[in-house]
Amino acid sequence: RGAGIFACDGFDVFANKNDTLGFTDSGMGVRSVVIPKIKVGVSQDGTAGNTELFMAVWDRIIRDGRYRYYDWTIKVDPDAVLLPWRLRDHLASHVGEKIYIVNCDKYPMSPNFPMMYGALEVFSQAAMAAYAEGSWRCRRGPPWQGG
Repeated sequence: RGAGIFACDGFDVFANKNDTLGFTDSGMGVRSVVIPKIKVGVSQDGTAGNTELFMAVWDRIIRDGRYRYYDWTIKVDPDAVLLPWRLRDHLASHVGEKIYIVNCDKYPMSPNFPMMYGALEVFSQAAMAAYAEGSWRCRRGPPWQGG
């Protein structure tokens, strides 16, 4: 109790269909935020090739605009354990900065470092604003297809 995304100041659960997921400890109903169904393949490192899926999620977050009300936007995998109060304590001295917390330092000598996989990704409000302003470049930039 009191852990996970539902212990955050705000949260969303994304899915490709409209669904009622249950209730928070405080009795608030939780419904999915619908995004298009997107095929997930296998990336060059053998993990899920879900770039396009996450781009759809980030597009929806940006369109909604609620990220502007929070210091941090956090992507948490469904099977991850999140202790929001601990993360909040660790991030407190960085509020207002434009930062993305690298979530994986595996293979630091790889030309693809830092890789974008991991159960937790943390973006400051300023980083989200920067992504919102320039996200169009991601679709026509590096060859992310399949990654």
